[in-house]
Amino acid sequence: MSDASVQARWGRDPEASAFTITDILTNTSGSPIAATYTITPTGPSGCVGAAVAVVITVSPAPVITAAQAKTICSGAAVNYKVTLTPAGLPAGDDL
Repeated sequence: MSDASVQARWGRDPEASAFTITDILTNTSGSPIAATYTITPTGPSGCVGAAVAVVITVSPAPVITAAQAKTICSGAAVNYKVTLTPAGLPAGDDL
């Protein structure tokens, strides 16, 4: 997911400016996946601190299951829930 290049920086005073990972992560696998960043602090004089691994879980975007259909009579309530994948995601509202 990452090309190992510098993804974010902060100024000389880390209290004055936040450290933000700026990648846009996309997951099309249908299951949650993990992205691991190795953060290595480097001071203004070039001194390097201990690296820390930061793991981010990227959940897949929900997709409406194709070919859903329901037949009703005129004037009847639909009361139909749209199914999403991956399983376990919140169901759609009644249509």
